[in-house]
Amino acid sequence: MTRSDDVSRRLGRKVLVGTAWSTVERFGSLGLQFAVNLVLARLLTPAEFAYVGVLAFFMSVSYVLIDGGFATALIQKQNPTRADYSVIFIWNMAFALFFYALLFITAPLIASYVNMPLLEDIIKVFSLSLPLSALSQVQIIRLRKELAFGFMAVVNLGGYAAGGALGI
Repeated sequence: MTRSDDVSRRLGRKVLVGTAWSTVERFGSLGLQFAVNLVLARLLTPAEFAYVGVLAFFMSVSYVLIDGGFATALIQKQNPTRADYSVIFIWNMAFALFFYALLFITAPLIASYVNMPLLEDIIKVFSLSLPLSALSQVQIIRLRKELAFGFMAVVNLGGYAAGGALGI
């Protein structure tokens, strides 16, 4: 057996294990999200639950715009340098702070538009997660490049469970 066969076999095993962990994480997060939403739907009135939906919309759009595909580009780059990671970190942080400020400033307008006065304060607090999330984005990219999907699955599912419990 040649050295390249051994390397290929080890990489193939890493990919299979990574795929399994990614599947566990995906279905686990969907299950936790479903359970949390089910409990919240039971605890909250339909009007209160609408706050969750409106907030989720604005936060999801912000996260997508902050990333802008740069994480994917960095993952696909063969040998990223420290400068590459630094640029992506600064980019993500700058955009996260921009969208935090944008949501903070427009929170009264959004709350007024959807006729949900309490939404203003909720947006101002929850949008703090944008810059906090940007702090970890580069580290997540590094873990993905290292195929550390098991570690990421455990951490993410723990985070989803803790966040869901806190939300409830």
